[in-house]
Amino acid sequence: MYKIETFIPKESLQELRQALLDVDAGHIGNYRGCLSYYPVTGVWFSDEGSNPTVGQQGQWSEEPVINVIKLD
Repeated sequence: MYKIETFIPKESLQELRQALLDVDAGHIGNYRGCLSYYPVTGVWFSDEGSNPTVGQQGQWSEEPVINVIKLD
């Protein structure tokens, strides 16, 4: 069993969930599509050359995000 953990904008949850389902990640016994998430606050600095989804290059960002944990 493997664990995938990532931090994403809340708006991206359904897209990630579908992508994981498409590759059958989160299949545990007789259950599929298993994942858990909870709200957290993400903090990051977008360096030169970055292409941030949230925030701007060359600035600190602090935004609510969800922590997605997928067991496989």
